Amino acid sequence: MAESKVVVTCQNPACSKEFTKRLAEFNRSERLGRQHFCSKICYGKFKGLINFGNKINKDTSYLRNIIRRDDFSPFRYHLKVMRKSAKHRKQECSVTLADLKRLWEKQKGICPYTGWNLVLLPCTTDYESTALTTNRASVDRIDSTKGYILDNIQFVAVIANLAKNAFTEEDLINFCFEVYKYRSLSTDNFTNRDLTSSCISTDFFLGTRRDEYSPFRQHFKLARRRVKTHGRECTITLEYLKELWEKQDGKCPYTGWKLDNPERMSEKSKMSCC
Repeated sequence: MAESKVVVTCQNPACSKEFTKRLAEFNRSERLGRQHFCSKICYGKFKGLINFGNKINKDTSYLRNIIRRDDFSPFRYHLKVMRKSAKHRKQECSVTLADLKRLWEKQKGICPYTGWNLVLLPCTTDYESTALTTNRASVDRIDSTKGYILDNIQFVAVIANLAKNAFTEEDLINFCFEVYKYRSLSTDNFTNRDLTSSCISTDFFLGTRRDEYSPFRQHFKLARRRVKTHGRECTITLEYLKELWEKQDGKCPYTGWKLDNPERMSEKSKMSCC
């Protein structure tokens, strides 16, 4: 037997939408002199506030400045990241929110590498909840050997900052030029990235033995660690990496450079598996 329901109007003036309510619950509310609300949120916004009367505290002066939005809100996330990075690298970070705001206005929100109009999000919450885009603003150290001091920082596109990493501006510009030259002018690019499914088969244990897979163990280890950190899947194997290396002929698909792949994972690696 179908349950009897009635249509009532939410008695929160800010809502006033119609919703269905069980007839038995409606009669119970009427008998007890209770009002009808479509949700607990509407009850809290209307009836809940009335219950507090004059005792409700609307004073926000006790809140920390970081909670309220102001002219410096778009820069708090950047300062937070800078301080964390400086602490990790054991470098100086003497920049203030006012410094970042002045620097942004001086650059007019333009990336010095690409000329893009950079995206500056309103507050820290937006930075932590919004998907990353290539033109998002990021604070770059001009000289990577120095800390975050006023004369050593600039706002750049996050993709440029990630590519530059610990290298110099000249290294970054040369790299971008090589990518453009190789991908635009070369006719022998590595464009077919599809490998046979047979190469994704039996996994290999990471060990210290020297064999044909030794040059790839460090990259395999780093790839597995990276996907684990980001909660993603890793289906590649040492066989796959070896076949990929041979298919690319040991060359970077972006620049055409001959990559250096050390034979032992204990040595410093210059090839990256991304």
